[in-house]
Amino acid sequence: MKNKNLKGQKINAWIIIAVGILHTLAHFLITQPRQELLIMLRKGMFNVLGPDWAAANFSVSMSVALGFAIICLGVFILQMANNGLKFPLPAAICLLALFIFIVYAGPTGGGWLALPSCIYLLIKAIPDKQRS
Repeated sequence: MKNKNLKGQKINAWIIIAVGILHTLAHFLITQPRQELLIMLRKGMFNVLGPDWAAANFSVSMSVALGFAIICLGVFILQMANNGLKFPLPAAICLLALFIFIVYAGPTGGGWLALPSCIYLLIKAIPDKQRS
């Protein structure tokens, strides 16, 4: 399944990486998450959730983890393109489902920024026989 014409996949991988970076940076730029994150950093991050894991610190820690996961996904897609591999259809479906959930969970967030890239990757992942 090697394919040398993967410029679009690389571009969209960089867009997903950028969304992950913006998602992570938002925790330092927006006041409420920044305050919670700074409290967690002062505590040392080890067992920082403690008994009140459902509080804001849980939300912030999971959101930061999601930002890093989005960056990792983008890097994975980019590395596939660099190795001449087309992003597979099942992975494209899962990626689109993930970002639809992200937009559903936080419609005022930045998940919208990655949806066009996810749709592009899904369309490109469809085998040529099915697209015609």
